[in-house]
Amino acid sequence: MDDPFDILIVGGGMVGATIATVLRNSQYRVGLIESRPLAFQESTDAERSTAISYGSRRILERFGVWSDIVKYAEPIKHIHVSSRGRLGVTRIDAIEAGVPALGYVVENNRLSTHLYRHLQSGEVKLFAPASLRAIKPGPAASELIIEHNGGEHHLHTKLLIAADGAMSGVRDMLGIEAKRSDYDQSAIVCNVSSQLHHNNIAYERFTESGPLAFLPLFPSEQHDPRCAIVWTVSSKDLKSLLDLSDREFLAALQQQFGCRLGKLLQVSKRAAFPLALIHSRTRIAARTVLIGNAAQSLHPVAGQGFNLALRDSAALLECLLRQDACADPGESALLAEYERARKRDQRRMMYFTDTLVRLFGSRLPLLAHARAKGLLLLDLLPPLRHFIATQSMGTAWPLPRIGYPPV
Repeated sequence: MDDPFDILIVGGGMVGATIATVLRNSQYRVGLIESRPLAFQESTDAERSTAISYGSRRILERFGVWSDIVKYAEPIKHIHVSSRGRLGVTRIDAIEAGVPALGYVVENNRLSTHLYRHLQSGEVKLFAPASLRAIKPGPAASELIIEHNGGEHHLHTKLLIAADGAMSGVRDMLGIEAKRSDYDQSAIVCNVSSQLHHNNIAYERFTESGPLAFLPLFPSEQHDPRCAIVWTVSSKDLKSLLDLSDREFLAALQQQFGCRLGKLLQVSKRAAFPLALIHSRTRIAARTVLIGNAAQSLHPVAGQGFNLALRDSAALLECLLRQDACADPGESALLAEYERARKRDQRRMMYFTDTLVRLFGSRLPLLAHARAKGLLLLDLLPPLRHFIATQSMGTAWPLPRIGYPPV
């Protein structure tokens, strides 16, 4: 029988690793269970990047990890929103919003590497790679049965944090219902280098197949200007696009995006994943909290998935870290307090991204014309534009009262 834990986190991706990093010096005994090896130098998702809002940067500062990340974080100083084949354009500017940057773009493997380095200090017990076999909830603790290092381990924890993604095994084992709405779309993600510098502009372009995002990236070792690409396409067109040669793919991408960055020169390895809105019937259960994509998985149209998960994590950590050292981290009152604090933001962001996808995904000519006029009107109304910027930056919600003072 393994020693009991106060908190066990299932899922060592960016959300789970962030929570474990913040809790590593707390009064709690913390463990992290991850199905893959926690590798330092290589990542299976090297072609993927994350947009970190300005509000999320402030949370990461409070967590004490932003100083490790900032040197690889490319600032977004301007956002340019357009609709292919239409005249309407909206521009959002960091100076107008009164911030140094609207957000930042960081490659996932760089972010994960820095988080894992914090976890190697030994304060967090790591089980990786490990397979979760069963969960047995109990009145005083939950029992988890895992397979690790060739043997079966029985772990007990007062609080279980499920950060194991949209297809959460914890959610399934606990019988928590999740509603899924498929968009019949897939996202192609990759990096491209371009003839012209991005000048720290993030482009969101709505096309006939779906939204196309060009996000400014930290320069490569060859100092080529680069962008991270999230190209939403119909699932029926996915295979034909992935089967294209690099040259053919760049030509198709250029046709959709245009020439604002000059000629697109090179493309990295491409990856793709299906898109759906998935949300759990409840985010809490007996001694369990669902976090990140395990709680709600959003369309990437506004780049808000990780940022919403960070706000969820900050609220949960605030509840945990203001407890007395002898308090029970899995008590029902604490979990209910967390759920109340986060319900409004979670629902609002789900409805916002879903409405945006369905509004800009319609091919009805009258609606397309109205969308273009709406973008033009938004560009002409600074107060409304400032409201949109505040929401996208995640600054409409208070900072957690934990951790380190902001930089």
